[in-house]
Amino acid sequence: MRVPFRECRPLGAQAARSRMSEEQKSHLSPRDCEILKDVVRTYIFTGEPVSSRSLAKRPNHELSAASIRNIMADLEECGYLTQPHTSAGRVPTHAGYHFYIDALMPARGVPDRERRYIDENIREAPSDGEQLMGAVTSLLTELSHQIAIVVTPALADTVLRSVDFVQLSGSRVL
Repeated sequence: MRVPFRECRPLGAQAARSRMSEEQKSHLSPRDCEILKDVVRTYIFTGEPVSSRSLAKRPNHELSAASIRNIMADLEECGYLTQPHTSAGRVPTHAGYHFYIDALMPARGVPDRERRYIDENIREAPSDGEQLMGAVTSLLTELSHQIAIVVTPALADTVLRSVDFVQLSGSRVL
Protein backbone atom coordinates (compact mmCIF):
# COMPACT_ATOMS: atom_id res chain seq x y z
CA MET A 1 0.00 0.00 0.00
CA ARG A 2 1.28 3.42 -0.90
CA VAL A 3 1.37 6.28 1.60
CA PRO A 4 -0.11 9.50 0.17
CA PHE A 5 2.64 11.60 -1.35
CA ARG A 6 1.63 14.73 0.53
CA GLU A 7 3.46 13.03 3.43
CA CYS A 8 6.66 12.67 1.41
CA ARG A 9 9.54 14.72 2.63
CA PRO A 10 12.83 15.08 0.80
CA LEU A 11 15.86 14.43 2.94
CA GLY A 12 17.15 17.42 4.84
CA ALA A 13 20.89 18.05 5.19
CA GLN A 14 21.05 16.31 8.57
CA ALA A 15 19.15 13.22 7.41
CA ALA A 16 21.23 13.02 4.24
CA ARG A 17 24.40 12.71 6.30
CA SER A 18 23.10 9.93 8.50
CA ARG A 19 21.54 6.55 7.74
CA MET A 20 17.89 6.85 6.89
CA SER A 21 15.28 6.03 9.51
CA GLU A 22 12.73 3.32 8.82
CA GLU A 23 10.05 6.02 8.50
CA GLN A 24 11.97 7.74 5.71
CA LYS A 25 12.45 4.43 3.87
CA SER A 26 8.85 3.33 4.23
CA HIS A 27 7.10 6.28 2.57
CA LEU A 28 7.81 4.88 -0.89
CA SER A 29 6.23 1.70 -2.15
CA PRO A 30 8.43 -1.11 -3.54
CA ARG A 31 7.29 -0.13 -7.05
CA ASP A 32 8.30 3.51 -6.44
CA CYS A 33 11.68 2.34 -5.17
CA GLU A 34 12.22 0.19 -8.27
CA ILE A 35 11.48 3.13 -10.56
CA LEU A 36 13.78 5.44 -8.58
CA LYS A 37 16.52 2.79 -8.61
CA ASP A 38 16.22 2.40 -12.40
CA VAL A 39 16.24 6.17 -12.97
CA VAL A 40 19.39 6.61 -10.85
CA ARG A 41 21.23 3.68 -12.47
CA THR A 42 20.22 4.70 -16.00
CA TYR A 43 21.17 8.33 -15.44
CA ILE A 44 24.57 7.33 -14.03
CA PHE A 45 25.16 5.03 -17.01
CA THR A 46 23.96 7.37 -19.79
CA GLY A 47 24.28 10.87 -18.35
CA GLU A 48 20.99 11.73 -20.07
CA PRO A 49 17.57 12.46 -18.52
CA VAL A 50 15.59 9.23 -18.20
CA SER A 51 12.21 8.98 -19.93
CA SER A 52 9.25 6.92 -18.76
CA ARG A 53 9.12 5.34 -22.21
CA SER A 54 12.69 4.01 -21.93
CA LEU A 55 11.87 2.43 -18.55
CA ALA A 56 8.60 0.96 -19.83
CA LYS A 57 10.50 -0.91 -22.57
CA ARG A 58 12.46 -2.88 -19.98
CA PRO A 59 11.23 -6.39 -19.24
CA ASN A 60 11.43 -5.94 -15.45
CA HIS A 61 8.65 -3.31 -15.53
CA GLU A 62 5.15 -4.47 -16.33
CA LEU A 63 3.85 -0.91 -16.32
CA SER A 64 2.87 1.41 -19.11
CA ALA A 65 4.89 4.53 -19.85
CA ALA A 66 1.97 6.58 -18.47
CA SER A 67 2.03 4.71 -15.14
CA ILE A 68 5.80 5.13 -14.89
CA ARG A 69 5.43 8.82 -15.79
CA ASN A 70 2.95 9.24 -12.91
CA ILE A 71 5.32 7.54 -10.46
CA MET A 72 8.18 9.72 -11.70
CA ALA A 73 6.01 12.82 -11.19
CA ASP A 74 5.28 11.67 -7.62
CA LEU A 75 9.00 11.11 -7.02
CA GLU A 76 9.64 14.60 -8.36
CA GLU A 77 7.05 16.00 -5.97
CA CYS A 78 8.89 14.26 -3.11
CA GLY A 79 12.15 15.86 -4.20
CA TYR A 80 13.90 12.71 -5.43
CA LEU A 81 13.79 13.55 -9.16
CA THR A 82 13.78 16.71 -11.20
CA GLN A 83 12.94 17.51 -14.80
CA PRO A 84 15.45 19.80 -16.55
CA HIS A 85 12.72 21.08 -18.89
CA THR A 86 9.17 20.17 -19.80
CA SER A 87 9.89 17.72 -22.61
CA ALA A 88 12.88 16.06 -20.92
CA GLY A 89 12.98 12.93 -18.86
CA ARG A 90 13.85 13.02 -15.18
CA VAL A 91 17.21 13.15 -13.39
CA PRO A 92 17.97 12.31 -9.75
CA THR A 93 18.37 15.11 -7.21
CA HIS A 94 20.82 15.04 -4.30
CA ALA A 95 18.01 13.62 -2.15
CA GLY A 96 17.37 10.95 -4.82
CA TYR A 97 21.02 9.92 -4.82
CA HIS A 98 21.08 9.82 -1.02
CA PHE A 99 17.94 7.68 -0.91
CA TYR A 100 19.46 5.34 -3.50
CA ILE A 101 22.73 5.00 -1.56
CA ASP A 102 21.13 4.66 1.87
CA ALA A 103 18.15 2.44 1.04
CA LEU A 104 18.31 0.94 -2.46
CA MET A 105 21.93 0.29 -3.38
CA PRO A 106 23.02 -3.27 -2.64
CA ALA A 107 25.73 -3.40 0.03
CA ARG A 108 28.99 -5.09 -0.85
CA GLY A 109 31.48 -6.32 1.67
CA VAL A 110 35.23 -6.08 1.29
CA PRO A 111 36.79 -9.51 0.67
CA ASP A 112 39.09 -10.73 3.48
CA ARG A 113 42.14 -10.71 1.21
CA GLU A 114 41.61 -7.04 0.30
CA ARG A 115 40.82 -6.16 3.94
CA ARG A 116 44.18 -7.64 5.04
CA TYR A 117 45.94 -5.75 2.23
CA ILE A 118 44.32 -2.49 3.35
CA ASP A 119 45.25 -3.14 6.98
CA GLU A 120 48.88 -3.82 6.05
CA ASN A 121 49.14 -0.67 3.95
CA ILE A 122 47.45 1.58 6.49
CA ARG A 123 49.74 0.25 9.24
CA GLU A 124 52.73 1.40 7.18
CA ALA A 125 51.15 4.74 6.18
CA PRO A 126 52.66 7.99 7.45
CA SER A 127 51.03 9.59 10.48
CA ASP A 128 51.01 13.09 8.93
CA GLY A 129 47.44 13.88 7.84
CA GLU A 130 48.36 15.20 4.40
CA GLN A 131 50.61 12.24 3.58
CA LEU A 132 48.05 9.80 4.98
CA MET A 133 45.42 11.23 2.62
CA GLY A 134 47.81 10.68 -0.29
CA ALA A 135 48.46 7.09 0.78
CA VAL A 136 44.74 6.36 1.16
CA THR A 137 44.03 7.86 -2.28
CA SER A 138 46.73 5.68 -3.88
CA LEU A 139 45.40 2.59 -2.09
CA LEU A 140 41.83 3.31 -3.19
CA THR A 141 42.98 3.84 -6.79
CA GLU A 142 44.92 0.58 -6.75
CA LEU A 143 42.09 -1.51 -5.32
CA SER A 144 39.26 -0.01 -7.36
CA HIS A 145 41.18 0.34 -10.64
CA GLN A 146 39.52 3.75 -10.93
CA ILE A 147 40.51 7.34 -10.37
CA ALA A 148 40.23 8.15 -6.67
CA ILE A 149 39.89 11.46 -4.90
CA VAL A 150 39.83 11.69 -1.13
CA VAL A 151 38.70 14.94 0.45
CA THR A 152 38.00 15.95 3.99
CA PRO A 153 34.86 17.91 4.79
CA ALA A 154 35.13 21.47 6.05
CA LEU A 155 35.41 21.40 9.83
CA ALA A 156 32.32 23.60 10.22
CA ASP A 157 30.23 21.11 8.19
CA THR A 158 31.42 18.03 10.07
CA VAL A 159 28.95 16.07 12.16
CA LEU A 160 30.31 12.97 13.88
CA ARG A 161 28.04 9.94 13.97
CA SER A 162 30.55 7.68 15.63
CA VAL A 163 34.24 7.44 16.39
CA ASP A 164 36.17 4.23 15.79
CA PHE A 165 39.74 3.67 16.91
CA VAL A 166 41.86 1.22 14.93
CA GLN A 167 45.23 0.20 16.36
CA LEU A 168 47.81 0.45 13.60
CA SER A 169 50.91 -0.64 15.49
CA GLY A 170 52.29 -0.24 18.99
CA SER A 171 51.10 3.20 20.08
CA ARG A 172 49.75 4.31 16.68
CA VAL A 173 45.97 4.63 16.45
CA LEU A 174 43.86 5.64 13.45
